[in-house]
Amino acid sequence: MILAGGLYIPEGLLSYITLKKSKSEHAVQHTEHLTGRQREVFSLLRTGLSNKAIARELSISEATVKAHVTIILRSCGVSSRTQLQYPK
Repeated sequence: MILAGGLYIPEGLLSYITLKKSKSEHAVQHTEHLTGRQREVFSLLRTGLSNKAIARELSISEATVKAHVTIILRSCGVSSRTQLQYPK
């Protein structure tokens, strides 16, 4: 397969990637009930910005960003910001 120019992905890795992608897609689909400000935080969060950078960008406190991030993660059904899908 590889000699013919194909790509080999071990079965265990492929199922892990598929599971991770489906969790990310699930997270993005559950944002419709967020407030406008939470959607702004979510958008910036998905770009990989830190809480501090998001706070500066939106002119709010880090504590407020942290509260929004907690609500966003909970509503998306994920336990960490790395489980959110990052845009390409």
